[in-house]
Amino acid sequence: MAGLTVNEGLVYFANLLYKGGTQYNLTLGLFTNAAGTLSESSVWADITQPGTGSGYEERSLSQGSFTVDAQGDVTYSPQQQWTATADWTGGDVTGYYIRNQDPSPKLVHIQYRDSGTFPMTNGRVYTVDLTVDTS
Repeated sequence: MAGLTVNEGLVYFANLLYKGGTQYNLTLGLFTNAAGTLSESSVWADITQPGTGSGYEERSLSQGSFTVDAQGDVTYSPQQQWTATADWTGGDVTGYYIRNQDPSPKLVHIQYRDSGTFPMTNGRVYTVDLTVDTS
């Protein structure tokens, strides 16, 4: 399933590109929103994260680890992994998001899992191969 760069993210990118903004600090996290409940009009407040602790925390993304190909598609290396140290609360993982680290965060991108929900039980590992498909 293709991800969505949400409207809020497009505005953020436009400001970076055209105004030379310096707020490039981005964060990767997981969400538990049901499939189809997030869209291009979603904002940061719409995201539901798994319960914190038990191996879940957001990850800061390093600017130098992004690559952009000729079509504008973005990848991030290395893979990001979360390991449950106990059963996670707050619902099964349904995808990942990218947001900025501003005091009032802006949601930039969402990506639902291709294969439904992913329950994070003790010892289970969730891996994100972070890609942003702009086509």
